[in-house]
Amino acid sequence: MVAAASHLPTSAVGPMLSNTTRKLVCSGSVGYLSHHPISASELCLRVRDRLSRNLDDGCEWLDKYGMFGATGVLFKLTDPTYGYSFVVKGVQRADASTLTDEAWIYSHCLDLQGIRIPVYLGNIELVYHYPLRSAAAVTHMMLLSWAGTTLCHRPPPAGVDVEAEVDAAVKALHRYGVEHDNIRNANLTWNDETKGIMVIDFHLSFVYAAPKKARVVEERDMTGGVYNVCIV
Repeated sequence: MVAAASHLPTSAVGPMLSNTTRKLVCSGSVGYLSHHPISASELCLRVRDRLSRNLDDGCEWLDKYGMFGATGVLFKLTDPTYGYSFVVKGVQRADASTLTDEAWIYSHCLDLQGIRIPVYLGNIELVYHYPLRSAAAVTHMMLLSWAGTTLCHRPPPAGVDVEAEVDAAVKALHRYGVEHDNIRNANLTWNDETKGIMVIDFHLSFVYAAPKKARVVEERDMTGGVYNVCIV
């Protein structure tokens, strides 16, 4: 399952929530614009609340662009207030634990977010399931910043040493004791903002070095539904 659009047309992408938000995210808040700060938890709650009222409200399923994977599907979600979009990875209930596992990897590599991996914004459990044409239904989502176009659909600009860039990205993960275990062009993107290659899709990844102490915290609304999963 990819965490960034592969051959999505620029016109379909629009202004994406990009990696300029990294410092705000890592300090506990997400800023669409510098004068419109919003916490990651607030963002997740807003998304969950909107989708509870209308599953198609700013939520575009990207299957028509060939965006799907072994364990999930990809969405483009647009916030109507600020007009920015971000990437959403959706899975069925049976695969919900994979999103929690990926969230842990993102937390473990916090300093790499927005540099070598996407910015992790949070996980949500939908109030109402998002039906798919396969008769399956998405119950859980992971929100991520736009990482760029995958290398299998768009090569980096001329002059970029792809092998050296990939090696640098993989070594960055290794410095944090993370083995991606599925490095291939479909899981590598060229990011125009950072002018470098990013690694995506951590559902097969694992930490082989001593991890930092962390715990999973589920935030619930008044009905008891999970709207955000934080790793602290």
